Order: sequence, then structure tokens, then C-alpha cells
Amino acid sequence: MQVRILIFECSSGQGADLLGELEAGLFGDRLAREGCQTSIAYVDVAEPDSIVLFEEWDSRAHIERWIAARKVAGLHDAFVNTVTPMLASPYQVRYLEPTSA
Repeated sequence: MQVRILIFECSSGQGADLLGELEAGLFGDRLAREGCQTSIAYVDVAEPDSIVLFEEWDSRAHIERWIAARKVAGLHDAFVNTVTPMLASPYQVRYLEPTSA
């Protein structure tokens, strides 16, 4: 299993707008893609303009195929162009694997 986390630090008051874009479909096809098991957006209770998107995938290869397909379709650029003005800083992407600890 591969976990991918996207961290969005929005400009003041933009967190709800970012969530709206996520719900409107910028990530709408993620569960239809092979290998995506879970995709949940979380809002920091103390800082509502801080959004974390948590995804569980079967493998890193599944994520890479999904990203490649979005780039070919022009959806990746659409996402970046839409959310960048909402952000206080560039969004971060982290890939995590479970440990035995």
C-alpha cells in the first residue's frame, strides 16, 4: 500500500473555496482509477485554511499512472491553475509507507 498526502496551506479565507474545487471534480475521478482505495479531505480544526488530502493506493505505480493520465487529459494543469491563486504557499505532496513500528 502507498499513502499519498497533499497539503494545501490556503490564503486567508480560501480553504472553503479549495474544498469546493475538490468536490467539484478536480479530484473527482480518483476513486474511479484503478488502485485508489481511499481519498478523504481533512480540514485543520484550528486553521480552516489548512487542508490535507489523504489517499490510499495499492501502489506507487498506480498513482503514477493516474497522474500521467491526468497530464495527458490536461487535468493536472487545470488543477494547478485553479488552486494556485488560493494558496499562501505551494502545495506539498508526500508519499508514505506503513512501518512495523
